[in-house]
Amino acid sequence: MDWTIEESEVRFIAGSNPTTAGLGSIHAFLEQKVLYRSDTKAPLSVVSSRYQVVQPTEILEFYRDLTEVGGFELETSDVH
Repeated sequence: MDWTIEESEVRFIAGSNPTTAGLGSIHAFLEQKVLYRSDTKAPLSVVSSRYQVVQPTEILEFYRDLTEVGGFELETSDVH
């Protein structure tokens, strides 16, 4: 896998008015964060600020080790 999970603050615009092109003010929602792909910047999820990210490669390594100990074979699929 050639991408990682990145995180960012959740931000929102308060008091915007599309009819007058008023943008309002930007605020952070500190209790949540956005997870997104490092390669495409596509959003993955909104999670609690306490959520601990586990990278996809770490998960694959865990299952690789588990299958080696059990004598199994790990097969993967590339889904777009």
